[in-house]
Amino acid sequence: MFKNSCLTRAFNWFTKKLPHQDKKDHEAIDRFFAEIDFQTRAETVKPENVEKTKQAFYELMDEMGWDALKVTFDELLEELESVTRKKTDTPAWYHQFRQCLYDISTYRSGLYSSKNLEKHGGLEVSLIAKLRHDSYEDYGKTPHAIYAPMEKRLHEKNEKGDLNDHQLLNARKQIAAAVDIVDLMSRKWKYFDGEKEVTREKHDGDPNQFLRGQYAYFFAVMGKMGDGVENISTRMISGDYLASQNIGPYSQKPEDNPTYKPVFTVDQNMGYVRKARGLYGRFAAYKEAANKWPELSRPIHSLDAALGVCIVINEVVNDHYAPNSKHNSANAFPLRMDQYKDAALMFEHIPDGWNPFNIMTEELEEIATIEKEYGVYKMAALLERSIYPPMIELGLLPETKTGSMVEFSNGISPDVILPTELET
Repeated sequence: MFKNSCLTRAFNWFTKKLPHQDKKDHEAIDRFFAEIDFQTRAETVKPENVEKTKQAFYELMDEMGWDALKVTFDELLEELESVTRKKTDTPAWYHQFRQCLYDISTYRSGLYSSKNLEKHGGLEVSLIAKLRHDSYEDYGKTPHAIYAPMEKRLHEKNEKGDLNDHQLLNARKQIAAAVDIVDLMSRKWKYFDGEKEVTREKHDGDPNQFLRGQYAYFFAVMGKMGDGVENISTRMISGDYLASQNIGPYSQKPEDNPTYKPVFTVDQNMGYVRKARGLYGRFAAYKEAANKWPELSRPIHSLDAALGVCIVINEVVNDHYAPNSKHNSANAFPLRMDQYKDAALMFEHIPDGWNPFNIMTEELEEIATIEKEYGVYKMAALLERSIYPPMIELGLLPETKTGSMVEFSNGISPDVILPTELET
């Protein structure tokens, strides 16, 4: 990711104060990030890089002594063998893995440490929960069904001599805590009534009670916010927005392209972000979390800010691409993001190809590139006018982004003409 020099200097000073074990861990994390240092999302999904990433993660887990996490990752890969993501070139396990990178980067930056995470079970508990956070809600696994196979694998490792008794006990405790967190992060669950699949919402669907329940665990609060960042940053899929504008092969008209079906419609995107805004944007829930865990207030504020950035960008894109929208992106103002000044803190060490802000803008740039092939500059203008300026100011994107989509003159109108029949 683009490095903010002030942040980097501050973290370099801070690491001098770290315990020996944290410094050793940081060295392992640096090697891990160097192994997966891909510059774009497109690079991360190349088959050879998928395998390289998987092996690098296994090596990191070995170096860090994350025995329970390694078992959890094995279980996740088996669980997702037949699952494909909405964006079909993305390995299914990347959704969980990318969220783990948020925590690993936060630990590397010094915002997390072995000391301030000790009473929460340590970083490994959070990573286990993140890898299995959808197992209950989306794949019908009860908490016991998540825990039992992992415990069995741990005992097998113990019998083979790969884990001693102390490591086994510690790993079982971590998995038990992580499964509790998965339960709290799950809004609904699936189960089978005979052969019929049934989905039920917890707390009678009350989002406030759902959110408050997460306050039993720090990692549950952070896990759910991190899941929001990942989900929103990866919903900017070109076909969905281009279909809403009836552009080229992405038209929803059956006679133009009978095989194309949007992954998410603009209305679905608006509905998803409305829920996120309702839970996290309007209420100061993060303040309650910061008050409860003051020693971890900085990562809490950072993740809340990152989620805010994702929500605001998704909202403005949805506004401009909504049916019958009157928004002209050539006249748009920069988004107001001053309140999200801490957004970069947790993501300082994540390589660009894995960084949620880069993933999101890469998706938007894909839309802009395809639009320009048809003489449309809607997204290009929105990026240049509204999105790039505040993200550059916050240190989330490099200054070289300015002018990369379309050059603007000093006036309001862009140097290119926006076709009036499409830019209404």
